[in-house]
Amino acid sequence: MRVRDFYSDDPTFLSTDYTAFANYDLRGEPIVHLNRQRISALSAIAQKFVFYHECAHLWTRDDSSNRELSANCAALRHMRRSGIIGHHNAVELRTFIRGLPARPPLYPDGKTQWEKARACR
Repeated sequence: MRVRDFYSDDPTFLSTDYTAFANYDLRGEPIVHLNRQRISALSAIAQKFVFYHECAHLWTRDDSSNRELSANCAALRHMRRSGIIGHHNAVELRTFIRGLPARPPLYPDGKTQWEKARACR
């Protein structure tokens, strides 16, 4: 699946505290919207994780209550298989994920997200 990404200028999206989201454009093409200010504040490995997490929503099309954790798993699996995550940056990614705030009901706290993501294979 080819996914298009761009820096969104949607004022509603930019006024939130979200870094990215995924959906489909009017032609049904997958797209990842990025908040330039928020994404640029992240480390390179965190940026890649956010991007692949959003891509995972498009790959899996999971709309269950566990969709965010499923997207984390799919993103990490892809990043491991692609060699994006290695010993050189795994700790940095762990620190990023563990620091994420809880956003009930979809996002548990970062520590829980990391523990669940670590269990993914």
